[in-house]
Amino acid sequence: MTFKKFMTPIRFKIEQSLPNLVRKYCPKEANILDHGCGDGKYSQLFKEMRNFKYIGIDVKKNKMWDFYSNENISYQEQDGTHLSFQNEKFNFLLSITSLEHIKDDQKAIVEMYRVLEKERYIIIIVPTKPYWLFQLGRHCYHHNSKKELFKLIKTQPFKIIEYEKIGGLLSFLFTWVDIWVSQIIILPFWIFQKMKGKKLNSTDINKILEKTVHWYIKFKWSHKIYFSILKFINRFDNLFKILPNHHLMVLKK
Repeated sequence: MTFKKFMTPIRFKIEQSLPNLVRKYCPKEANILDHGCGDGKYSQLFKEMRNFKYIGIDVKKNKMWDFYSNENISYQEQDGTHLSFQNEKFNFLLSITSLEHIKDDQKAIVEMYRVLEKERYIIIIVPTKPYWLFQLGRHCYHHNSKKELFKLIKTQPFKIIEYEKIGGLLSFLFTWVDIWVSQIIILPFWIFQKMKGKKLNSTDINKILEKTVHWYIKFKWSHKIYFSILKFINRFDNLFKILPNHHLMVLKK
């Protein structure tokens, strides 16, 4: 993955970890479902493969889908709890920070199990309980403890191949400060648009943040310092597993 824009330390950690996991568990001739793909950027994890098909699904089309789409990469608007695909359609699945956005996450797990081939793998990343504090629960339906997550997964006969808590104290503090400073900056713009009967879209919000709280990403020198800080936070949190932010799991059907 390439790191050109602002990202939190936990997103930095995720995007460092995923390429190795994909190389380890994804078959050479891959038929991939990205369950809750968002902007679809994780399609780029597979672009160096000779023979693959990637389908990303989400409830709402993202403008970046057209940018990433090609003969091997496609996207569909679908409800993750009612997939249109036949049984055992895919031989590799991703669900990266998406299950927490699905109200009926148990039904989503059922559907992922159904469309995955036997003896194949799925990578799941979801937030831990403390993540609730970042946005006081407004952003996600679910913030699971390890026990709650395992209970959810075990509603289907998956084998848990790998489990790890990722992120930590510095990731938590960095993200908490960034989110709440961003909320404070966005609030007057949101109020102004609300008074005009309009809404701020994600593009508008990103532009505002790029000019304010994330201004330091613009310059080459500050960009290097910023990513050096991300690398330091990542190393620190790997050594001291305090207040981890996300669960990472590899499951096998």
